[in-house]
Amino acid sequence: MIKHFFEKVRSCLDDVTYDNIYILTHGNPDGDAVGSSFALAHLFRSFGKNTCVYFSEKNKPNKKFSYIDDFENMSYTFKPEHIVTTDLTDLNRASGIPECFLDEADLEKMIDFVFDHHEVNTIKCGNKLVFPDKGACAEIIYDLYKFLKVPFDERSAAAIYTAVMTDTGAFRYSNTTPSAHLCAAELMPYINPSLRSKIISVNFETKPKKKMIVESEAVTEAVFAENDTLAFAVFDKNRRERLNATDDTLDGVSSVLRQIEGVKASFMLRYEPDGRYKVSARSNYDGVTGIDVSAICEVFGGGGHKAASGCTASGTPDEIIERIIKECKKYLKE
Repeated sequence: MIKHFFEKVRSCLDDVTYDNIYILTHGNPDGDAVGSSFALAHLFRSFGKNTCVYFSEKNKPNKKFSYIDDFENMSYTFKPEHIVTTDLTDLNRASGIPECFLDEADLEKMIDFVFDHHEVNTIKCGNKLVFPDKGACAEIIYDLYKFLKVPFDERSAAAIYTAVMTDTGAFRYSNTTPSAHLCAAELMPYINPSLRSKIISVNFETKPKKKMIVESEAVTEAVFAENDTLAFAVFDKNRRERLNATDDTLDGVSSVLRQIEGVKASFMLRYEPDGRYKVSARSNYDGVTGIDVSAICEVFGGGGHKAASGCTASGTPDEIIERIIKECKKYLKE
């Protein structure tokens, strides 16, 4: 299956008429979204293809990833003829819909390839490779580089290395596999030691003061349930405005709550301009036991990994929390 998929990619890259490609990933892009998409774009460009990674204005990557590419000066000067997605489970979560498309259905017709590592992927495409055993989607892109015999350079290596490191939590999460370690080990020699240190620092060790303040309030004002095994942080409209809590500063809050001793699953509810709440969920799922937050988020139309997932929910924070607790109880009884 994988070889057949990669052969199709190679045949398109060898076709001189196959050009002008937009790559989409998911909104509020994390390290894997940014790393896998730009590594793939870099590979396509090595075949002479006009390629860019598309982000709407509200979904621009965090500046901490600027060592991967020049996000500040990205421009979309050509009309896409082909669409490829990475680390994207559903077009509702896309990093943006280019203006030349009427809607998601119009865009979906032009998708040629889907690269993903989540268990559930709803994108309609004849060429779809979903490999849940991979710790990061970028591992699939790494395999494609190897299959096509495209050499790594510092830019591609840094992109994939970032994706693998962040999606496995620096090899701490249950999705860490031997292949993730082997991938990172092979890429390390291509990355200058100072850049490797920067990748670790900006993703795991350093946070802006503003973000620390937001995280501190998330902990001190957290709502606990079920004998403190569930933790919730609510950033409603008033709290977001008071703290000037941007999407960047709220990223990772659910992971902070999950670090509290005794907490089996944590949830961060973030108010959005349309009145709904985006929910970020993290759990102690270890690959066998624990709370499957992807199943919980699927109840709200979302999804992701069993230990890290997300969704968008309607209602008041209390109503959403009540529904989440109801779903979590199914696991806490086990």
